[in-house]
Parts: sequence; structure tokens; C-alpha cells
Amino acid sequence: MTTTGSAGGSANEEQERFRNDVAGPLWVEAEEEIERYTGPFGDVALAAAA
Repeated sequence: MTTTGSAGGSANEEQERFRNDVAGPLWVEAEEEIERYTGPFGDVALAAAA
């Protein structure tokens, strides 16, 4: 069963368009700032996993 959204596409197509056209570009734009805040946590996790 395919759910059709208001634009006539399936819900998956609408979600894909949102990720590609809205969320993706915003994420790329904020990537350096996000990494600055979250990177140290990943570094600690990788060190602990070693």
C-alpha cells in the first residue's frame, strides 16, 4: 500500500525530497559547528572502544 501525500507523490517521495532539498543542505551548512560540539564525544567513545 502506498500512502499519497498532498503533492501527489508517495510519503516516501515527499520524505526523500525533504531530505534532499531542505534537511540535507541545512545539515551540510551546519556540519562544522555540529562537529565542533559533538566530535569530542565521538573521540572519547572511539578511545574507549579501543
